Amino acid sequence: MSTKRKILIGLLIAIILTPLVFFTFLYLEVTKDASKRIQKGIILQIINSESPVFYDDGVTPIGVFFQKTHRRYVPYKEIPKIFVKALIAAEDKNFFHHYGVDFKAIARALLANLKAGRVVQGGSTLTQQTAKNIFKREKRSLMAKLKELIQAFLLERYYSKEEILEMYVNQFFVASYGKGLGIAAKYFFDKDVEDLNLVECAFIAGSVQAPNRYNPFIKKTEAERQRAQELANERKNYVLRNMLKLNFISLEQYEQAKAQPVPFRKGNISYRLNVVLDYIRDQLDSEYFRDILHQQGIDNIATSGIRIYTSVNKDIQQAAIQSLRVRLPYMDVLLNGYHVVNKLGSQQIDNRFRKTDGGIPFLARITHVEPHNG
Repeated sequence: MSTKRKILIGLLIAIILTPLVFFTFLYLEVTKDASKRIQKGIILQIINSESPVFYDDGVTPIGVFFQKTHRRYVPYKEIPKIFVKALIAAEDKNFFHHYGVDFKAIARALLANLKAGRVVQGGSTLTQQTAKNIFKREKRSLMAKLKELIQAFLLERYYSKEEILEMYVNQFFVASYGKGLGIAAKYFFDKDVEDLNLVECAFIAGSVQAPNRYNPFIKKTEAERQRAQELANERKNYVLRNMLKLNFISLEQYEQAKAQPVPFRKGNISYRLNVVLDYIRDQLDSEYFRDILHQQGIDNIATSGIRIYTSVNKDIQQAAIQSLRVRLPYMDVLLNGYHVVNKLGSQQIDNRFRKTDGGIPFLARITHVEPHNG
């Protein structure tokens, strides 16, 4: 055998063995790291991980994204079958047929993104999305993606498809009110999970990646609310089309559901200081913070465990709220044209109601965000 041929054979063996050895080493490392954290009790704790929001002292919490009381845990047996079908149609049509990773979907997304010149489609399966929220997050990189693929395989090894779906269904972000299907049903439609219909299931399943985009309750103007309703209807119809293609619903069901707008009806759920948390969430949804969090591999604020620090001063905030509570009744009287009989002089009353420069009772600015090291 000639020297040249030996060199070519050696190179060929090296080309084959190098990636094989690399992937074997990576698989063993990821498996070793995940061996303890993949236990069911520990995973449940991770799913319940919260991201606290602090006042400007950096110590006193305003609230969290999100407390356990902000969740209505729904076991798999109580998840409506039509919602499971809607979620699969919206996010991962091959969920019950792959082993955690859908390579066809990855290739399809890659081609679509290359053609568009930007990210327009994702190839992550529901298992990968669940793994991303369960295991330690890393900055977005090829290595992090490879680890995510292995973690998805591990989840599929240790858990049934139904258990993985249960994890996912109970951890997606809804609003500052909470997370999961139970909260979504109450928040968007004032219903219990078992009472959701096809239209409502299709909307919730289609909104899990960007709920604020379709949420009319958080919009400030009528035009924004109408636009949110239009986007919600479009997203609902997208899910319905996929369900029809997969034979999850009949043509008659599709036509009837398509003709119905998403019937938003805000549930009566009240949480302390939710206005402040909504304001913080709006900032986290801005392009600036999305880019920062995206670089850190964080897609779900609710389960990321990050710590969020703000410029909100507790004393000033509470004083402003108390001031509003005391003075709003007087304002109502004045606006309705009644004469105020009060010990205060007219000039003092005028000064009390003099227009201020501020348009909101608090200045909720995020000062910095850091990962949770606990």
